[in-house]
Amino acid sequence: MQSTPRLLFIGILTILLATSTDSSAQIAKTSIDEMTDGSTSVIHGRTTSVRSYWTEDQRYIMTDVTLEVESSLKGSASGRTVVTIPGGRVGSTLYEVSDMPIFIEGEEVVVFVWRGANGVSTVTGGVLGKL
Repeated sequence: MQSTPRLLFIGILTILLATSTDSSAQIAKTSIDEMTDGSTSVIHGRTTSVRSYWTEDQRYIMTDVTLEVESSLKGSASGRTVVTIPGGRVGSTLYEVSDMPIFIEGEEVVVFVWRGANGVSTVTGGVLGKL
């Protein structure tokens, strides 16, 4: 018998895939299995903080997204997880990176997370990795 988090995950994916629309962006088609295999963890949670900042060399804007983990669908994520994505807004400067997801504080999400050797976590597959 399948666990409740797995059933929730499958249900959310089914709804999102059934209602998705075509995007003008050039994104390679990737299966859920490929996304899961390429991720360190897959979490279901809520966005509690979105903070953008300049890199030390002042060349790029990065955004740290803090997620309150409600359940871990792969891996052992618990409590809070921070994912870092390129792009964001600092003051009047907006730095957009195509195909990267946008997070809003308070939203419920399922996120495919990849943790690099440097310990920094990001979203697997860009915009495809956030549901």
